[in-house]
Amino acid sequence: MSAFFEEIDYQPTPIGLISLRHRHDFSLKTGTLDIMLGDEHLASDLFTTSEIALATLGLAYHREQDDNKRQLDVVVGGLGLG
Repeated sequence: MSAFFEEIDYQPTPIGLISLRHRHDFSLKTGTLDIMLGDEHLASDLFTTSEIALATLGLAYHREQDDNKRQLDVVVGGLGLG
C-alpha cells in the first residue's frame, strides 16, 4: 500500500463490496476517510451535508412537538463520518 492510500477494511455484502479507505487529498493537503460501495462513494469525512441536514430535521421536529419550546440538550453520534 502507498503512504497516500490505505484500504483499512472491506466486507462483501449482498449489494457489493463495502470498504473503508484512508487517502491523502493533495489538493486539500489533508487525509480523508471514505466509505465505498464498489467504486461508488457512500460517505466521506470531507462532506458532512447529509449529517447536518439529518440533525437539522430532527431538531426541527422536536421543536415543533414541544409546546413549551424548551431549550434542548442534544448529543448526536453515529450519523456518519462527519
